[in-house]
Amino acid sequence: MAQQDNSETIKYIVYGVVGITAITLLYFGIIRPITNKFGLTTTKEEREGKRAEDKLSRRQVFSPLLYRNNKDKVSIGSGRANSLANDIYSGKSKYYNDNEGKAVGGIKSAGTKVNISYIADVFQRNYNVDLHDFLSSNSYLETEHWNQIDDYLSKIKKW
Repeated sequence: MAQQDNSETIKYIVYGVVGITAITLLYFGIIRPITNKFGLTTTKEEREGKRAEDKLSRRQVFSPLLYRNNKDKVSIGSGRANSLANDIYSGKSKYYNDNEGKAVGGIKSAGTKVNISYIADVFQRNYNVDLHDFLSSNSYLETEHWNQIDDYLSKIKKW
C-alpha cells in the first residue's frame, strides 16, 4: 500500500511538472509575443528603449545619409537648403543670447525628413560640422526646442 501511495505521488509530481512546463511554453511562446506586439506588456526598460530609439531616429534624420540615398525625393533647391543651413548656423551666438528660433524655424521650414537630411548635408559641407552635433553642443537648443523638433518630425512625411 505504501508503494502504491509513493507511485501515485510520483505520478502527480510528473503531471505537475509537465503542466507547469506546458503553461510556461504557452505563455512565453504564444501569449507574451502577441501581447508585446500590441504593446500591452512593455516594461519600463522597454519604454525607455523605445524613447532612445525615437531619439536615434531624430539623429538619422539629421544625418546626410537619408538624403544621399534618396536624392530624387528632395523637394527644395540648393539655394533654399543653403539659406536654411545658414539660418540654423547664424542662430548660434559666439558668446550668449542664442536665437534658437532660427534653428527650430529652419528645421520646420524643410517640409519633409529627406529635406532636413539635405539641409544636414549642406550644413556639413558648408560648416564642417554635423548638424545634430552642432544643435546639441554648447547648450544651443534647450529641451523645449528639442521637444518642438521631435513633435514636428513625428508629424511630417519622409519624402
